[in-house]
Amino acid sequence: DLTNQIKSGDLDTVNLAGMILPTVDYTSNLHLLWKFAQDVGDKMHLYNRSKDVRAWMQASKFNTFYHYTAERMIQYLEKEGKLDSTSFRYLEPIVRKDIKIYNRDLYIFKVEVKPRYQQYLKKVTNE
Repeated sequence: DLTNQIKSGDLDTVNLAGMILPTVDYTSNLHLLWKFAQDVGDKMHLYNRSKDVRAWMQASKFNTFYHYTAERMIQYLEKEGKLDSTSFRYLEPIVRKDIKIYNRDLYIFKVEVKPRYQQYLKKVTNE
């Protein structure tokens, strides 16, 4: 909803999103924060005059995530000890789409996740 509000072009709707944005929890579901940054990062200049939004963006590392690729986000989450199955399973297919292989006429390629990331492919069940 926030993405649509920010992209709407209607000043009142954009301002409403600016009031909601500082209340968004940026400490969990960082993969979704990354996706949000990818979707609206180029529109955040609309909030240059809002100190609350600017403070939220700084605290949440919004601009940093805007410049990260999905692969870099996985690496960041791993380094911070915040990588989990949900985040990995969300980001990995995006990374996989970015793989570029040339000279396909003569070769067959098999892409696999490195063994150290295999643990994140398992579905989490609440039993």
